[in-house]
Amino acid sequence: MKHYLQTIVAFLLILGITTLSQAAGICKAALNQSYLTLASQYLQVSIECIGDASNGTVPAITIPFKKATDTATVFGFSEVQYSLDGFSIYSVETIPVSAPVTAYTITFTNIYGTTIWPVTVRSTTLKEVAFVTSFLDGFPAVMSPVTVQLSAIGNSKRVDLHIIFRTTKAR
Repeated sequence: MKHYLQTIVAFLLILGITTLSQAAGICKAALNQSYLTLASQYLQVSIECIGDASNGTVPAITIPFKKATDTATVFGFSEVQYSLDGFSIYSVETIPVSAPVTAYTITFTNIYGTTIWPVTVRSTTLKEVAFVTSFLDGFPAVMSPVTVQLSAIGNSKRVDLHIIFRTTKAR
């Protein structure tokens, strides 16, 4: 009987290790902070992404959209100040926690799949900040949930993002 238990425990350990080594890529988001300046209000959303263990791909993640009049809870907060209504994407900080195998791209899209901001050639070793500067009409306004997609970053590699949303409207 003791031999059977040892065999079962050994099998479960091998199964657990195999499952961990074949883990799918993940991304998770959290509202990191909200802060005010004299002229603007900012919201920072932090995203942690880990590449798939077998092929380095990363799933897309959607940042929820909430109008100021909605009663839905976003990131565990129901207050109006955590609504993205009236905000625009302002910047993204990229932090390669475990060096990706190649430079990577971040693409922000709206609910219709339209690219609203491509951020290309991110460093595999350096922390970088990219600001929206190429839009003639200003920063890309958030009118719906925003989907964030990273290109493949490498097997089990991790990249953190800090996305800043900005508004100049009074809240």
